[in-house]
Amino acid sequence: MLLVNKADLLPPYVREKWAEYFTRNNILFVFWSAKAATATLEGKPLKEQWTSPETSHKTDDPAVKVYGRDELLDRLKLEAQEIAKRRKTSADSHRERVVVGFVGYPNVGKSSTINALVGQKRTGVTSTPGKTKHFQTLIISEELMLCDCPGLVFPSFSSSRYEMIACGVLPIDRMTEHREAVKVVAERVPRDVIEGVYNISLPKPKSYESRFRPPLASELLRTYCLSRGYVAASGLPDETRAARQILKDYIEGKLPHFAMPPEDDENETGETGDGGSVSDVSEEARGLGLDQV
Repeated sequence: MLLVNKADLLPPYVREKWAEYFTRNNILFVFWSAKAATATLEGKPLKEQWTSPETSHKTDDPAVKVYGRDELLDRLKLEAQEIAKRRKTSADSHRERVVVGFVGYPNVGKSSTINALVGQKRTGVTSTPGKTKHFQTLIISEELMLCDCPGLVFPSFSSSRYEMIACGVLPIDRMTEHREAVKVVAERVPRDVIEGVYNISLPKPKSYESRFRPPLASELLRTYCLSRGYVAASGLPDETRAARQILKDYIEGKLPHFAMPPEDDENETGETGDGGSVSDVSEEARGLGLDQV
């Protein structure tokens, strides 16, 4: 089963497209948000950047809806029961409890999901990749056990180490060239979204450039430094500090962006307020194993 975390940040029509893609390719999937489930469990409202009129739109389509904690538990138990039934007629019938292992890139919400399902903090959670060092098992019922494991990195699915840093797969501390990492963000997040989130005005493209050109990493970093007063000891803009904050915001979902299914990359994009388009991260989608978020 493919658990699509942070699905509450996707517009309904994007979830519909992915649902069609998963179904067409016989991929068992569930849309889910560990952050939303944890907030509901604790009775705390989500911060504003995690909700919007578009993404919070309710839908009756079971394939598109974002599962809650109880719904996901019921789904896992149902799948576990089906597996248990098949095992009773097989040579492996002595195994009564089904183990659900959470496998994926570092920092995609595996431990957060387990904590939300268990109802309390049982595994360590941090925005820094590599927090989970060992296998951890948690018994949910007589038929179901959850297993958390360290994140797995598949470099061949990413075009560069800076892309992996921007995606939260590698720690930001490993960043040696901050502009290359921020370039990934600038090319994926629409210009008007960046300006709205940070309340800044980025330099406009030159008259001889396409008006849809994404902002350059240097433009974003310098404008951000100017708006926040980030100055290095040399007296120049502290781009390294700015890059760390921008990447952190990108990884945490404060800079909204999404990817369309592979076959829709060239035919459909998300339109923005100024006529620009949302960059479709097809390579990232394929890296999730959709060919594996």
